[in-house]
Amino acid sequence: PCRIACVRIGRFATGAASRRAGVGVSVAGGSVLAPRSPTGPPADPPPVVLIADVRGKPRVVALNGAAARRGVAREMALAEARALTADLVALPWDGEELARAAIEVTTALLAASPRIAWAGATVRPCVRASVRPAGGNGEAGLWWVDAAGLGSEAKLAQRLARVASVLGFGRARVGIADSAIAAYAAAASGR
Repeated sequence: PCRIACVRIGRFATGAASRRAGVGVSVAGGSVLAPRSPTGPPADPPPVVLIADVRGKPRVVALNGAAARRGVAREMALAEARALTADLVALPWDGEELARAAIEVTTALLAASPRIAWAGATVRPCVRASVRPAGGNGEAGLWWVDAAGLGSEAKLAQRLARVASVLGFGRARVGIADSAIAAYAAAASGR
């Protein structure tokens, strides 16, 4: 029978850009965090946005959870986002860097299955901009993995999530099912 796994790294583009720029510290869980304080747990991650020129103005095209919690939203003007959070880290969108990060994840996932395909980040081209987020959460990295005949699916899902998360681009979720849409739904729901 056909079994397919969907590996989903939410906010993959901001994770890749943050790692490239050295924003925060990569930890085993895959989150980008502010440096660990000497006396306690890690600090909250800094608010990070990716910007691109949209209709002649710098606009937010992707953001991390910390920026979203402070009220920053996609398509917001950079000046408006900075007004909401003074410590905002604004990085340029870099499609080539995103592709290099995707190759790194794909290569790492090959340790778990010989058949991997990157479905890309959920972004689409727009007029006068490098990217424009699409879909609910936007900019999630997606990989399809042939999961047939690889042993325990629970162990495979754990291995895929661990391998993808440890790279530091963001938290990976994995779903395995008979069809791609069901595997995606399982990965998106976090089960």
